[in-house]
Amino acid sequence: MGTEMSEKTRGGRVLSHFRHNVVGYVALFIAVSMTPIPSYAHGLIGTAQLKDGAVTTAKLHANAVKSGKIADLQVKRVDIAGGAINSSKIANGTVAEADLETGAVTASKLGTITEVVASSISTPTGATRGVTATCPVGSKLISGGFDGGGNATAWRVQRSHQDGNGWRVFGTNQNAGDSFINAKAYCLQQ
Repeated sequence: MGTEMSEKTRGGRVLSHFRHNVVGYVALFIAVSMTPIPSYAHGLIGTAQLKDGAVTTAKLHANAVKSGKIADLQVKRVDIAGGAINSSKIANGTVAEADLETGAVTASKLGTITEVVASSISTPTGATRGVTATCPVGSKLISGGFDGGGNATAWRVQRSHQDGNGWRVFGTNQNAGDSFINAKAYCLQQ
């Protein structure tokens, strides 16, 4: 009889334990048998399920949006913060005239421009002379020209062109007397 009683008591204890912990067993069964929710949802939630404006700047991880994730020509001027692009972020030779607005580059933004004038020696009527105005060290030629000693029509100019870091003019005196010709170089201080 003692064995029979201990088996009933043992069975009663197991049943009692199960009744008291049924919620825990159900939770354990669900946890072990179901696919984890994040991986399940991964295939169900896409762009179409997101409301407009649902993903905000605050919800993006730092550096989450990189150039490879932005379609070509999609970053516009309004998307760029003031001062975000400076000369260190622009590769040499990548800004062309078409990239600049009219009036964006003015003489004051370039720097100091100086005029260098070189005069030929006195030249008799019908004689030909050449003269070069050279920009000083530390500056760069940006343009040039000439005049004919106060009367530009008194000289017939055969050539007026860049010559190294200066401007050369070559012409013939057509005045009634001796005259000279000036070469002019416009130099940008660097």
